[in-house]
Amino acid sequence: MTNNRRKKDNIRTHHDLEIPTAVVLHNIIAENSPEDMKDVLIQAEWIGQLLCNLGYQVKNIILDPADPNLVHKLTDSVDVVFNLVDSNRAEPAIAYWAVTCLERLNIPFTGSPIEPMVLTTDKIQTKAKLRQAGLATADWVSTRDTRAFRPQIPYLIKPIREDASIGVSQASVIRPESLTDLLTALAQQEAALGLPCFAEHYLPGREFDVPLLATKTEVETLTPVELVFHGFLAAGLYPVYSYDAKWGGNSLEYDGVQLQLSFDPALNEQLQSMARQAWDLFDLRGYGKVDFRLDAQGCPHILEINCNPSLYLFWPHHQAGLLPMKEVIRRIVCAAETGRSCEN
Repeated sequence: MTNNRRKKDNIRTHHDLEIPTAVVLHNIIAENSPEDMKDVLIQAEWIGQLLCNLGYQVKNIILDPADPNLVHKLTDSVDVVFNLVDSNRAEPAIAYWAVTCLERLNIPFTGSPIEPMVLTTDKIQTKAKLRQAGLATADWVSTRDTRAFRPQIPYLIKPIREDASIGVSQASVIRPESLTDLLTALAQQEAALGLPCFAEHYLPGREFDVPLLATKTEVETLTPVELVFHGFLAAGLYPVYSYDAKWGGNSLEYDGVQLQLSFDPALNEQLQSMARQAWDLFDLRGYGKVDFRLDAQGCPHILEINCNPSLYLFWPHHQAGLLPMKEVIRRIVCAAETGRSCEN
């Protein structure tokens, strides 16, 4: 596997004499970009401020493949890159291009290398690998694999390779009478979004995210965060973290979702154990997130794995005084610079 850091003998040795330079790298963001893309600018600003507080000289660089000076900008006295580049509809493979470019230039960067990024972006391949390893994940149906279909149960239709809840809405939950009905709904959603989709068995239980940070020896699984859907059922809505719920397209959904730390020791241990196994299975690096949903019996199933997630996932721990955001950023960057975790 290609390493996402310089070899030890190539790491800069002037840190004691000069201020190290950190680059915050992100997509091109236009005025008419959707909210999930515009949010990158907000993250870039506060991450940049935290890096300054940690003693770095910070430069913001836009990843523009057409920029003839891009390579020079990335290699000009840069010690580490905080990689915020994310794929989107306009640039579906830009995140892969960014990581491949940084690996090729042998520049230390935050997050996972190309192999786990490509694999975890494909939700069907991710689920198949989880299932092979004995880790529970919800059943699914695609146009190529209909073996798990069962009539008259709820399915959630979502894009195969999109994050940020893109393409997910209340209308994404359907209860087909037949396989033909489900395949028709899949085709309609694919046509509407212009994206390949699949249907996942909708699990009715509680939803959790488990944040992960690399440690000196393996990985630290932080306290799981529960997504609480206030008022959804009373309003006749499915408790789904849709695009509107995440980015504000619908006030009832957006205001109704609350993120809170889980205080169920037995369940937390189970979620953390599964998340740790997923981290090892997909060979993640630096930091990550595993999404869970409980079934009707309260058993957790892994929905998705995100190897370069939004840093907001650590916010509940920051608010609770468990892990300040400055420390989160320090540990992520230190892991990128040195190839190990820095807990102290």
